[in-house]
Amino acid sequence: HATNEEELYSSADRIREVLYGFLSLHRMAMDLAFQDRIENSYGATLRQDSAEPKAALVPPTLIRIALTAAQGVMPTFLELSRSSSDSNHNGRRRAVVRLYFERVKFLLRMVLMVSYWKEVLPGHNTNKNNYYIGSSQTEAVCGLMRHAGMYSAQTDAITVPTTRDERVRLQRQNYVGVRTGRRLGSPPHFVDKLTSKQRTIKTTLGEFLHIYRPLYWANAERQQAALPRRNNDDSSSRKLWMSWIVALGMDLASLGCLSSVTSGMNERSPSREELKRRRMRIFLYLLRAPVWHRLTHPHIQRVVELIQRVPLLGKLIETYIWDVVLYWKHPFFLEE
Repeated sequence: HATNEEELYSSADRIREVLYGFLSLHRMAMDLAFQDRIENSYGATLRQDSAEPKAALVPPTLIRIALTAAQGVMPTFLELSRSSSDSNHNGRRRAVVRLYFERVKFLLRMVLMVSYWKEVLPGHNTNKNNYYIGSSQTEAVCGLMRHAGMYSAQTDAITVPTTRDERVRLQRQNYVGVRTGRRLGSPPHFVDKLTSKQRTIKTTLGEFLHIYRPLYWANAERQQAALPRRNNDDSSSRKLWMSWIVALGMDLASLGCLSSVTSGMNERSPSREELKRRRMRIFLYLLRAPVWHRLTHPHIQRVVELIQRVPLLGKLIETYIWDVVLYWKHPFFLEE
């Protein structure tokens, strides 16, 4: 297995990724075909109070279907971008194609999220003071985008609370007894000091960083692929390391903002489950360059060389390990 990104995948690996994309499209088509009525849903961890979205110019489910379709056809276009036996040339073409797809997905996600924010955060910018139970102010709350906005009938079938339910929870959580001075719905160690405006800023900033990071990283890889191949090119290596650190910082900043917003929720709430899923995906940074070239790939190679010595099963285990690693390293799975 070569370290070069293009040489790393065999023809069978690339065909398999194309089939994964078509299978995802087939699954979505079957889900849509067997539904009597397709509800317009933003796919967020908190649904709007109204039965149907009012602020969306385009039906949110249609945006999510287009987003899932773009993700599904991406492996096919990446494979079609291969035009020669030169791995460096193919790498540059693939980086450009992937950047175009990430731009489309970012635009779709922004339209989806802005429509959702308009739906659940009406007039939130007028709330400048702390929230107290019994006041005339309304707590501004909004949920997180589940699975990066991808459409899934199974995900939509899961009942999620409404924004009204979350406001009631915050009211109970922040209520302080007049005589006892104790909080009604919070754990003894938890004190929610976020104002409505701070909660809105942290949620919108965290979600924006979450959807912008894939576009940033795709652009960084495109710039790296456009550079001429030189030996000991320290400047390009430092630039890629800096892009890797910035991308990781975006994800960590996003998780930090959203963690403070959801800290008082139940561990099994949809928002906490989505945040937990995003935390687990941080480990995928080990599969991104330059960490992949300097750390992950060499260590996996050493482990595989030891496993190859196992009689009979060595080759089978080696194949399984590389299949799992390359499964997650392909952009179809590495980037949502």
